[in-house]
Amino acid sequence: MLVLIGDDDVHGKAYVRGAVFSKTTHSGFPAIAFQLAPEAAHKFARLTGENVPDPTDPAKRRCLAIVLDGKLISAPTIMSRISDQGVITFAAPTTTAEKAALKKRIDDFLKRSNELKKSLR
Repeated sequence: MLVLIGDDDVHGKAYVRGAVFSKTTHSGFPAIAFQLAPEAAHKFARLTGENVPDPTDPAKRRCLAIVLDGKLISAPTIMSRISDQGVITFAAPTTTAEKAALKKRIDDFLKRSNELKKSLR
């Protein structure tokens, strides 16, 4: 897992332009599609671009921690460079309790995103 604390961190409400709940077309797993502000897009592009899988050793992959309110909510594998928009796909929950917990996390995230959009208008 990639853990980087520094200038390329993308954190704070000012960086997220929007986020919506979706399901990916290929898996049907829960997902959040997001858009970033220009400054965040530049930082995120550099961060993800420098950490894509090594074509000479595809087994070596890096993950990116997604932290919300100080809690790790996901750590997806970085598959490509991401700049101003992307999709975070979550693993399929297996139990009813896991499904409820994931839905609550996604709902809470989207509520904060919508509140942010309203405050920026």
